Amino acid sequence: MTFGERLLKRRLELGLTREAVAGVADTTHQSIWRYEKDLKSPDANTIARLAKALKCSVGSLFGEGLEHEPTVDETLEAVRILYLKGKLDLEDVAQVLFQAKKKRK
Repeated sequence: MTFGERLLKRRLELGLTREAVAGVADTTHQSIWRYEKDLKSPDANTIARLAKALKCSVGSLFGEGLEHEPTVDETLEAVRILYLKGKLDLEDVAQVLFQAKKKRK
């Protein structure tokens, strides 16, 4: 799992919008989108602020301390539940589905 995928997964787990994370991390929602797509890499200060916004350690954003990498099915089930609870919009769901499709290839 890439940095961007872990960032997206954690944001979705918390039911946060890109705008909410960007506000705490002192960046833009467009930058959050680019980080999640692995199109841009944040600097060290931004990574620390992202970890704070996502209530996790910097290491966890880089995959440290994970007992196991969630399967595609586990991730999709978590997204389904969050969507049904109204915590995700269709753009977030579409992004997760796109990444899951890439993983299954």
